Amino acid sequence: MDFITPVLIMVCVSALLGVVLILAEKYLADYGRCDIHINDDFVIPVEGGKKLNTLLADNKIYLPSSCAGKGTCGHCRVIVKNGGGDILPTEKDLLTRQDIRNNVRIACQVKVKTDIYISLPEESLRAKIFEAETAYIKDISPDLKEVGFRLIEPPEIDFTAGQYIQLKIPQTDEQRAYSIISLPDAKNRISLLIKLVEGGLCSTYIHDKLRAGDKIWFTGPHGSFCINDLSRDIIFVAGGCGIAPIRSIMLNLIGKKFSGEIKYFFGARTSENLYFYDEYMDLARKMKNFEFIPALSHQEKDDSWAGETGFIHETIEKYEFRTTDYLVYVCGPQAMIDLVTKVFRAKGFFAGDIFTDNI
Repeated sequence: MDFITPVLIMVCVSALLGVVLILAEKYLADYGRCDIHINDDFVIPVEGGKKLNTLLADNKIYLPSSCAGKGTCGHCRVIVKNGGGDILPTEKDLLTRQDIRNNVRIACQVKVKTDIYISLPEESLRAKIFEAETAYIKDISPDLKEVGFRLIEPPEIDFTAGQYIQLKIPQTDEQRAYSIISLPDAKNRISLLIKLVEGGLCSTYIHDKLRAGDKIWFTGPHGSFCINDLSRDIIFVAGGCGIAPIRSIMLNLIGKKFSGEIKYFFGARTSENLYFYDEYMDLARKMKNFEFIPALSHQEKDDSWAGETGFIHETIEKYEFRTTDYLVYVCGPQAMIDLVTKVFRAKGFFAGDIFTDNI
């Protein structure tokens, strides 16, 4: 028992020293003016001592994030070329070895203490904060709503089909990412698909509290899950909420009279989850270059479904493709993406012809 008292004393002293160091860092450290050098193009002067993502937001540069700066989502990624200090343990779980070799950092974990040199993608520099009014809320299914917003300030948004916004949850510091399903031509409004997630802070607010006429704020547009090459035929694969960006990209292509082939593989659990099924089937009947292939992974016994069953990667395995003709765009849960990508790679597709987005 005699050894317990010294151990307790050591633990208490260590804890006290930790608290003292934290307080000293917070109240006594004065880093003075620091410069944030961005893309070797321009410089933002700031007062040192705050996190990088906060200082960027203070200067109207909005990075994607869904954890309110807690360092858990890993979305606020930047390349820090110099001045970021050592990588913190909180960052290592969010970065791959390749990320670390490429000087990728998590902006909400990097404290600016000196001049810092960073690289940001162009879409981050174009993102803005928007005020909008809720124009309509439409039930798509018991657990899915389509929500439309009319922009107030700024009154228009320029985005590319496939991009997303970060919706701010009222009375909190939280925000969540939702892909835009409306088309880029309608610059004064956007529409989102919001699936109810049990215990989800934002989806619960949207489903239970949001009403037409309510104000909302969001940042964006964010993301690079977009089509830049229109010279190839296209295969889309969507599952779960991955339908949202795919819908915007696909309908935009159709509206622009895309002449290539489009194959759309859609994985759903049951017929209740076959969102927009009638619309897509009608398009397939009317358009020679559009094929819609849905599959149900959990077919109900009393269901009259006569189409494909099983997981969507199992359906894709049944098809043959001219691998040099197609680009592949896959969006949905990571497990689905991994399985689908494996199938396409086994069929001879190059990794550079498969584009993915985890929802």
